Amino acid sequence: VGELADAVTRMKRVEQQLHVMLSPSIKLPVAPLAVATAAPALDTETPATRTVVRGPSRGLATTESRLIPNIWPVGRFEGVVTQEFEPPTGTVPRSHPGIDIAATAGAIVTATADGRVVFAGEDEHLGLVLSIDHFGAYLTRYGHNSTLLIRNGDAVRKGQPVALVGNTGKSTGPHLHYEIWQQGTARNPRDFLPGS
Repeated sequence: VGELADAVTRMKRVEQQLHVMLSPSIKLPVAPLAVATAAPALDTETPATRTVVRGPSRGLATTESRLIPNIWPVGRFEGVVTQEFEPPTGTVPRSHPGIDIAATAGAIVTATADGRVVFAGEDEHLGLVLSIDHFGAYLTRYGHNSTLLIRNGDAVRKGQPVALVGNTGKSTGPHLHYEIWQQGTARNPRDFLPGS
């Protein structure tokens, strides 16, 4: 009962923040989202960063718990991390901007924070991929899915099913490729996930 009361309190706080954010007196920008790259010093866009987008980041603190991607996108005990995060370094072109979580084909992939879908479609490397913007604070990507359960523009809630684990794109077996971006910079998902 205490947990439910805490959850209701948090939901009311988020609702109040959303009412303030979506007030008719606020003019929201309508410019298209910009493409960000994993290494800001490089001027060329790579296929691996094509679906990374970011929106406006003003007006919202990154400390709101529902906006922080801090839950496992695939059940922690259903999947095993098979490849770790490798940030781009110096002149070494090879990097891995996320983690790979091996899981059973068809396992449910959940949104790791509240947000809005900014890309739902195919990518040459990540196959069926989702990009979710968390109100400009973070952006998460979920790759190699077999099925997408949501579309561009859909609002999502933390813990909501968004896709099914698959083996699409350049993949050697069923797994989820999961990335967290903050202001155009890839972050290590292990820094956010409980039990890492």
